[in-house]
Amino acid sequence: MNRTGLRSKEEFERNPRAYDDSLTLKRNQLGVIHAFLGAYCAGMRDRASAKAVRDALLSEPNSDCAANQTIAWMLGSLRVHDAMGLFYEGGIPLGRIADHVRANNIQRKDLIRWLNQFAVPAEIGDALGV
Repeated sequence: MNRTGLRSKEEFERNPRAYDDSLTLKRNQLGVIHAFLGAYCAGMRDRASAKAVRDALLSEPNSDCAANQTIAWMLGSLRVHDAMGLFYEGGIPLGRIADHVRANNIQRKDLIRWLNQFAVPAEIGDALGV
């Protein structure tokens, strides 16, 4: 675990579904991201577009990415019950959401607790053979 309490990338990678988007809806994903930006980044100056944010969220975190500030702002205020919508409707794998929470040092205990349920600690992974 890092200093925020979020489980490590390796623990998320032990869950075969953490980086899999096959369970997500395939329609209107940009519209969903746009709605999240409107809800969680209202008033933010120079916020990135829905496409830029979605593309960045689907990639490894990069501190030089122009959308990074918008992502940090959104994840810093995202309600936990909407985090599943970011995955299911927005098409962002849970492991990628965790990667960006970790990279942006988001310290929201409610969001971290929710994400950690999808990680597989080493001792459990070893017992299960994953």
